[in-house]
Amino acid sequence: MSAGLPFPTVAVNVPRMMNQGYRPSIRRLQEDFAARLARKRLRERIAAGRKGPLVKPAVDLSNSEPWLANPDSLADDWQIAQQVAKDIERWGPQATASSAS
Repeated sequence: MSAGLPFPTVAVNVPRMMNQGYRPSIRRLQEDFAARLARKRLRERIAAGRKGPLVKPAVDLSNSEPWLANPDSLADDWQIAQQVAKDIERWGPQATASSAS
């Protein structure tokens, strides 16, 4: 019996981590931050009067000039073919030192 206690005491080595307190993992911190950011954006959307899912506007990813939508004649088809040939010549594969023989 030690120090007047009615039961025997045992010395226990407490790992260093236990003394530092709880530390969440990096993954948990990332998830918490993402959730906090999502809640903030939702509050901003509601405050601005926008409700419902976020719908991004359609974007034309082709970066090309528009052609004739519905060619009516052979002349229109020829014009499109000439434009394609011009674009291929302008933007087509460039000769490099390794491809040139």
